[in-house]
This record gives sequence, structure tokens and C-alpha cells, in this order.
Amino acid sequence: MTILFKAYQPQQTQEIISLFTDTFSNSEGKDAGEAINALVTKQFAQCSNEQLQCYIATAGDTIIAAINLSSLMFTASGIKAKLLSPVAVSSSYQRQGLGRQLIEFAKNELKQQGIELLVTYGDPNYYGKVGFQAVTTEQIPAPQPLSMPFGWIAQTLDGSQIPTIGGQSTCIEPLMDASYW
Repeated sequence: MTILFKAYQPQQTQEIISLFTDTFSNSEGKDAGEAINALVTKQFAQCSNEQLQCYIATAGDTIIAAINLSSLMFTASGIKAKLLSPVAVSSSYQRQGLGRQLIEFAKNELKQQGIELLVTYGDPNYYGKVGFQAVTTEQIPAPQPLSMPFGWIAQTLDGSQIPTIGGQSTCIEPLMDASYW
């Protein structure tokens, strides 16, 4: 079956929320599934299309992977940045490189939109496969204190060196919950 990558349509929101919930429940337990459900539901309900972008992978009419990218702003820089959080691949499609392919698709879309920097807070071993590098909060400030600073990772979308950005950063309100950090 052919897998297609594309921007989501608003009528797909509930299917995407279910994908995130089911994937995190299956891999990390019911509590993680409920937490991700609350986050993604708030992201879609509270954020404009400018603040939140979602890209999906489909097999036929079924959404099998999704990635949310939201605004990340810096007080001391006008750099255009996005925060990748979260990403999910349906349990039955994992370990096939689909997550990496979806991230690469999203990076290309963002680059065409003039986004310069992509940041996430996750597993450096996984995200390193798609170009993310460890950064410090002195280099790129995080919106909240980090419980696992080694997971703060970033990449430029033009291949240049990751800049040092002073000041503070802010992100969308649903991600400002300190429990995600």
C-alpha cells in the first residue's frame, strides 16, 4: 500500500488525537496516553494554524503517523523556529522508518515556509538520525526548566551551524505545562 505524506485537514483532528492517544498508551502506558491526549486536544483547540502545524502519513484512508510542530519564539532573536512535539507512529507501522520519513517531510515543508530552526525535547539517539544535535539551554533557551537537559536538541533547516540565542523563549500555551519538561 502506498504511504502518502501531507498536511492534515481539520476534519481529521479527532483521528489524529486518537492516533496519539493509542500510540502512547501502547508504548508507555495508559497514563502517558491520557497525558498526550490532553496535550494534543489542547493544541488543536487552542492554537491557530499559524501557531500549530500538523503533518500526517496515510495508508489508504487511515492516518498511520502524525507530527505536531508549534511556534517557538525568542525574546532576543527574530529567528523563525518551530518546536516538534509530539510525534507518533501507529504501533503496527513502527520500526519501518516511517517516523523518520515523516520528520524529513515536515522539515522540507517548514524550510519552504522560511522556518530556520527546529527544536525538540526527546531522545537524542532517535532524533539524531534525522539531524538533531544536543544543545544547551544557554545556547537555545527552553520555555521551561528541563528535567533531562540532554534531551534538548535542535537543528537548522539550511544546514548552517546552530546559533546561540540569548534571552528567553516561549511556546504555545498547551506546551507551557512544566510537567512536559
